[in-house]
Amino acid sequence: MKSGLLFLWILIGYSSYVYSQQSFGYLKRYPPATYKAGSSVYHLVIDQQNLIYFATNQGLVEYDGERWRIIDGSRYADVRFIALSPDTTLYFAANNDFGYIDTDSSGNLLYRSLAEFLNQKKTELGEMWQVQFVRDNVYFQSYYGIYKWDKSKIEIIHLKDSYIFNVDDRLFGSSFTTLKFGPIEGDSIIPVKNYQIINDVVFQVFRSGPEMYLIATSEVGLFWYNTRLNEISKFECEADRYIIENYFFDGIRLDDNNLIFGTWEGGVILINRKGEILKKIDKSTGLPADMVYHMAVGNDDNLWLATSYGIAKLDVDSLNIFFKNSFDTNEDQVIIREVVVNKKEDVYHNWYKKQSDYTTPLTFGYSPDVIAFYYSCPDFAGEDAEYSVLLEGFDDSWSSWSGESKKEYTRLSKGEYTFRVKARDFMGRTAKETSMHFAINIPWYNTSVRFILPLLLFGVIVIGFVKYRNNRLQKLNAYLEATVENRTLDLLQQQNRLKKINAELLNSNNELDSFVYHTSHDLKAPLKSILGLISLSKNETDNKKNMEMYLEMMEKSVHKLEEFISSVIEYSLNIKSDIHQIEINFDEIIDDSLEQLNEYRNLKDIEIQRNIKINKPFYSDPKRLKIIFNNLITNAVKYHDFTKEHPFVKINIIQENNLVNIRVEDNGTGIESKFHDKIFNMFFRASEKSTGSGLGLYIVRQTIDKLNGHISMESEYGTGTTFIINLPNLS
Repeated sequence: MKSGLLFLWILIGYSSYVYSQQSFGYLKRYPPATYKAGSSVYHLVIDQQNLIYFATNQGLVEYDGERWRIIDGSRYADVRFIALSPDTTLYFAANNDFGYIDTDSSGNLLYRSLAEFLNQKKTELGEMWQVQFVRDNVYFQSYYGIYKWDKSKIEIIHLKDSYIFNVDDRLFGSSFTTLKFGPIEGDSIIPVKNYQIINDVVFQVFRSGPEMYLIATSEVGLFWYNTRLNEISKFECEADRYIIENYFFDGIRLDDNNLIFGTWEGGVILINRKGEILKKIDKSTGLPADMVYHMAVGNDDNLWLATSYGIAKLDVDSLNIFFKNSFDTNEDQVIIREVVVNKKEDVYHNWYKKQSDYTTPLTFGYSPDVIAFYYSCPDFAGEDAEYSVLLEGFDDSWSSWSGESKKEYTRLSKGEYTFRVKARDFMGRTAKETSMHFAINIPWYNTSVRFILPLLLFGVIVIGFVKYRNNRLQKLNAYLEATVENRTLDLLQQQNRLKKINAELLNSNNELDSFVYHTSHDLKAPLKSILGLISLSKNETDNKKNMEMYLEMMEKSVHKLEEFISSVIEYSLNIKSDIHQIEINFDEIIDDSLEQLNEYRNLKDIEIQRNIKINKPFYSDPKRLKIIFNNLITNAVKYHDFTKEHPFVKINIIQENNLVNIRVEDNGTGIESKFHDKIFNMFFRASEKSTGSGLGLYIVRQTIDKLNGHISMESEYGTGTTFIINLPNLS
């Protein structure tokens, strides 16, 4: 009993398989079980390799004539429209999404959504169901509007419930609600003349001549559209009456003389220019369903039909018309679809996508257990093709012709290989051969060398031991000699380091002695001056004029003493304090420096110019910067030449990349060239007229060194002086 049920089950399964693949003479059907996707096939497109893409309610399906493959059907369960642009990019329109098909680094096909360019959520897009190309723009149609993609941004045309078309490189629309037909300008349709005679939505527009288009509507038949006169007229014919009865859905032009219409209820019809029906094919003659959504003709002269229940393929020759498709039949070529290593461990898809892939070596650092090549020739309708292969570097000759579209090789040895495959159809036509180069580079430790290596290693050990015994004493002596030599060299190096440290200490000591000497001298001088003036004042108690003079002189001595003490404090601050990194406001620092110069009576006669260009935050130590600017600006003011017509001090601060360039320029007395190399020395004064401490420029240089900067000077006696400073950004 059980064996009988098993036989019946096998018989039913086999019968179902035969029915699903049944050919009706010139027509073959592919039910959903064959391509393993949705039963409703809304649209299809055929690319230049004759690969076919079907939009179904369960994802996008690709067919190469041998195998079916679903492209990411889990994410895009309802693809409504696909179209191939002039630059061969495949665009799609789906439920709540739209975009194009791309490949990842392994050649897998995947969806690239363009909805991310919008501010609205994907769920607000609704059903996207049409794609049109006009000039360099792509237009996606939904019930809520038209989305224009110019390869960089999305623009929304707020025109709802409309079909769109390319008419003379202009975007035309047909509205469901207003029943208008015409060019789209802004967010509106500009209706053509007599559009009211249509009183229905336009589903397709076919170019019929330089100034004529054939218009097919959903329910009211066919019309002519004259672009020169911009008017519509009725096309009374046999096909017109048929599509009124069976409702037109879509159509394509086969050539200049023939079109094929798909209908909601009457299958497909082939018509000529006069509108005469030459052929009718419906469910009764083999179609999977009477509702036909779309059609396309491939390079194999087959008409592919997308229906409400599966796919059908029709031999165009069976229509008894002379037909020449748009593909170049001299360019039929085998394509390598996938290279699979170790049964899906590594998969390399779509080698035909780039010509460079044919010459780009595929390199393996090991010998794969199994490397399999999958190939097809869509131009030969796939299942009718036979293949022959040759692996250069392994095979001696081409294999016998076979319908098998896969070839496996196991445990190939190290070397260079080229896989070649060619195809022929049942008529004996041959396609262009395709080849792919690859290499296997097995490491030495996985080859026979690993057996020879131990013997070589043993011989090396024996010889090495003998040499070791003979050379041991020599090496020991050489080691002792080298040890003595190295220790002697170390002692010499330590001696040199001590000499250098002593020299540095001596220099620091001399500098300290000089600092102490000059400091004590410069502190005593103003103090003695003050004491002398006090003594004179005691004897001049009745002479008010002299007393005022002595007080003024004492005030100057006090200021001089105060200035000197400030210099000493700045010197100490620069040496001992840490650097603080704070964002710098150069205007505030310059303002502080100028405020301290208010006591100089001639300051108002000097034009202070500043030019600060800082394009990003600059970080440094503000206290040290104040020391730098205080000294430079003070010198520029104190030693100015007021006999000149326009005394000035220019402060330019320019940021260049990660540096700030500071220039402080004046047209004062200048510095004689013989003093140029001494001005940054401690306690140096260029002339007897100098009233400062002699520490100013020395402290400036030491401060700039602390900030990892550099200072230089340009000066001409009698003309002026410029100090140039470069400081890094301490951020």
